[in-house]
Amino acid sequence: EHRARELFPTGLAPLDRMIGGFGAGDIVVLGAHTSHAKTALSAQIALNMTMRGVRVGCLTPEGSDEQIVDRMAAMVSGLTREAARRAGLLADFAAALEVVGTLPLYSVETERTPRTISGICAWITALARGQDVRVFFVDHIDAVDFERARAPRSGCTAH
Repeated sequence: EHRARELFPTGLAPLDRMIGGFGAGDIVVLGAHTSHAKTALSAQIALNMTMRGVRVGCLTPEGSDEQIVDRMAAMVSGLTREAARRAGLLADFAAALEVVGTLPLYSVETERTPRTISGICAWITALARGQDVRVFFVDHIDAVDFERARAPRSGCTAH
């Protein structure tokens, strides 16, 4: 028996036309030089997915949960917090923050970010089982301590 694989569209039409979306358990690697919008792209896709009710996990040592939420609120409102302040539109930004705060988004505080492959796998497995998180974004794989990294014996799966 062959089951159709569940795909979650990225919300970016050209990308969805090419790949159809991400499947539960997929490992997606975004590669580019520093400051080439990898984090912005993953945040936009995570925002698009969560706005459609897909439970998403984000692991990034780049910033705090507040910075991730601020970035997503800027995507919703079209304004950064600073631009909203300068334009007298903080109420609009606050409304966007409220929207983002209701989304099924799960993340780890920067200081608690797992730094090993087994730590990342444990985080993914716990959220997949405990919170039914379907898609995960792991940003900045260069933060992984490959000196201590070993593949976990049980594997790493979000199925």
